Amino acid sequence: MPTRPASPCPAPGCGADKLPGRRACADHEYMFPTTEPELRPSSTVRGYGYAWQRFRVWFIARHPICDYCKEQPTYDVHHEIPLRAGGKLLSEKDCRAACHSCHSRLQAKEKLEYPTGNRPPAKPQRIPAVFDPSRSS
Repeated sequence: MPTRPASPCPAPGCGADKLPGRRACADHEYMFPTTEPELRPSSTVRGYGYAWQRFRVWFIARHPICDYCKEQPTYDVHHEIPLRAGGKLLSEKDCRAACHSCHSRLQAKEKLEYPTGNRPPAKPQRIPAVFDPSRSS
């Protein structure tokens, strides 16, 4: 089956062919980033499973107004002690009601203190044992 001829690079003044399956030639690929979002793990994988979803609905029903601006309805549940710092996921004492704009502002501040966000700490890599002949009996 004949193959389709390569299309030209869309960069101004470039006559090179696009890379197969790419948006531009190798020299200009940086000018045309892909539009695919980064693959983010699901909320369940990130630790927010069914128990969290139920807790969130219950918490918002009990705290309908943002604790920070006292004007907007609650949309998010903010952990006062970040999970990364040892906060409890399902503790009413550790959580505060927040509208989306207040929560975004709080998260931005936290990202400066805890750069990895609410992701759990990385599990230590298991290093395979190396056979040491001097230790064998």
